[in-house]
This record gives sequence, structure tokens and C-alpha cells, in this order.
Amino acid sequence: MVESLSAYNSLSRQEVMESIENVIEERTGVRVSIKVTKLNDDEDFHSRFVDLKELVGIDIEVDDKEELI
Repeated sequence: MVESLSAYNSLSRQEVMESIENVIEERTGVRVSIKVTKLNDDEDFHSRFVDLKELVGIDIEVDDKEELI
């Protein structure tokens, strides 16, 4: 999710989403589907965010020291 209209317009292009999906698959070995949405100006991110820990019902440890792609 992004708030910026320019970021949304850039990230929601099909070729950009496919590129992100390919990088994730190369790095993890798992094919995922990317969906880019834009928040309304008055909308809170947390109202649309689904916590993966709650969704899968397991404790997930986040390693924030890993280098970004």
C-alpha cells in the first residue's frame, strides 16, 4: 500500500509488479502474487493491513538486519 499517487502509478504497472514477483521468487523459491493498492487520504494503513502472524497462526521472527534487495 502506498499513499503517494505517483508511487502508486509507478508500482502498479504490470511490468514492475512482475519484476518484484520475480525477484521474490529468485530469492525465496516461492512464487507470490503482488497487489498494489492506494490508500485514501483519510485512510489509516492499519485498517487495511493484515498481520501475517495472525493469518497463518504462527510466530514469525523478522530479521531486520538482512540487506535489502
